Amino acid sequence: MSHENNIDQIRVGIGELGRSGWGIHANAMAQLTRHFNVVAVCDPDRERQEEA
Repeated sequence: MSHENNIDQIRVGIGELGRSGWGIHANAMAQLTRHFNVVAVCDPDRERQEEA
């Protein structure tokens, strides 16, 4: 049996949803939902908060 089937998702938070936070990290984790679960985001821009 493969250990990969028993891996729990890693819960992550993203601080700031600018170019790196939204464009790189969030997009990368969206492709890896089997491994990552974004549970929190933080950004001073109200529109980005609502979009997330």
